[in-house]
Amino acid sequence: MKHNTSPLSTESLERAGWMPEPPRRAAGQHPECLPRTLEDLAAVARREIDITRYPAKRWTLPREAPDGTGALDVLIVGASQAGLAVAHGLRMAHVDNIALIDLAPRGKVGPWATYARMPTLRTHKDNGGIECGIPSLSLRAWYEVQHGPGSWEALYKVQTADWADYLEWFRDTAELGVDYDTELLDFALDESGLIAAAVRAPEGTRTIHARKLVLATGIEGNGIRSIPAFVGHEIPPALYAHTQDDIDFAALKGSRVLVLGGGASAYDNAICAAEAGAEVHVFHRMEKLISVNPGTWGEFDGYLHHYIDLPPELKWRFMKTFGSIKGGPPVATIKRALALPNLHIHPGCSWRSMTASDGRLTVEASDGTHTGDFAILGTGYRMELSAVPSLAGKLKDIATWEDMFTPPPGLPGNGLEKAPWLGRDFTFQPKPGQKATWHAHVLNFARGAQLSTGTMPIGLSGIKFGAAEVVRSLTGAFFAEDAELYLSGLQSWTTRDLEALDT
Repeated sequence: MKHNTSPLSTESLERAGWMPEPPRRAAGQHPECLPRTLEDLAAVARREIDITRYPAKRWTLPREAPDGTGALDVLIVGASQAGLAVAHGLRMAHVDNIALIDLAPRGKVGPWATYARMPTLRTHKDNGGIECGIPSLSLRAWYEVQHGPGSWEALYKVQTADWADYLEWFRDTAELGVDYDTELLDFALDESGLIAAAVRAPEGTRTIHARKLVLATGIEGNGIRSIPAFVGHEIPPALYAHTQDDIDFAALKGSRVLVLGGGASAYDNAICAAEAGAEVHVFHRMEKLISVNPGTWGEFDGYLHHYIDLPPELKWRFMKTFGSIKGGPPVATIKRALALPNLHIHPGCSWRSMTASDGRLTVEASDGTHTGDFAILGTGYRMELSAVPSLAGKLKDIATWEDMFTPPPGLPGNGLEKAPWLGRDFTFQPKPGQKATWHAHVLNFARGAQLSTGTMPIGLSGIKFGAAEVVRSLTGAFFAEDAELYLSGLQSWTTRDLEALDT
């Protein structure tokens, strides 16, 4: 490929690293015609859905399950932002025969009302897109109705609690029913060509039959929380927690808490513990925290929409580059931490071992020995398909990047190669030499899809594009599968009384 060598190339490189945004319209230029209440806004949103309903035909063709009941078109596992976006997109495409399930109880779905302990979202406030082009379903509309004209322009970033409340309002306004407290145990392709999904709910175990299964299961959808090897089975679970665990911070008042990790989540948890009255010590290998989030570079249409179309080597290089940029907590988070006199930072310090005795912990670190009453591990997540109950028995059937791709010299995977190798339509793929069975029926819209699809399934910035791609994949598959039947339906019009039809 011939590269540009004109004088513009320097300017082009600068633009590729730091893309300018157009100026925002002044607050005074917006008409003050907002609905008065959230109930009024919901009514407007439903009217907008009706206005955009064309073509409005419920067009998918029914399937019968082995037990004689009607099968679903799509079963979506996960009812946080990704699952809701896919469900709403399908409804907008008039695929209404769907169901949403989530392991969590209502009000505790996803991270936003559980372990996301930062006061604001880290992403840009204008991110979003789960509204599928319905303006009155957007986060901005929801926020402005409650806070008035100009409030969005004055907002720095969205409060985490507000995002959790917005998702609840969105679900109800878009009329997306969810079966909570329901876990996907396993799935298989039955003799009728349907996915038979075994699920467990409070009332017992049952089987749901569906044409397609979408795993919108978030950060841990393809893996597990990463716990360092030195935290062995001999360490009582009551003495430590991962940052994604449920932590009773009030109970830590007066205790000495040791926190491992220099990322945003580690600092969020350290701040919560310190604000609850604990003496907190944060340890991380970085000598100096740098408040940079490389993900913000990728917040432009080209990357978000078209990374999925790149060749494997470029995808690999992009993800390795992202991984090489060690970003720390946001500036606001660092300032909060530094302002707390009972929060102490140990930069450039790693942990070597941990032991427990008489209800206390002893950590051998690179700067000496430290004792504490409780430890918080901000050690992230690792790809581990075997840790996912519904995938654990299918490892021999699932192609990973390790099976399909040889990394360029000097760019080893270091775990990245464990990611599932997905098709352009988000479906799992069989290992080389094996025949596809259930693979074309199951779409992976979880964290492990990132190497294959970019940020589409795992970030607020990408969901706008990812949900649309998933919906397109599903509707395209449904139409192609039944194309002969649709053709027969068209041909039947030659024998119909067309005068009786409103055409």
